[in-house]
Amino acid sequence: MFDLNDCKKQMHETVQAHENELKNIRTGRVSPDILKTIIVGHMDQRCP
Repeated sequence: MFDLNDCKKQMHETVQAHENELKNIRTGRVSPDILKTIIVGHMDQRCP
């Protein structure tokens, strides 16, 4: 049987994944999103 809530959840996840992929497109300019994946260790703690 068709579950509308499940369908909405799957569509939302698909849109989020697509938006994340679009953020990785390089346009020749630096984007602040490129720094989100960098983790720095400082005083035995990991900080984004």
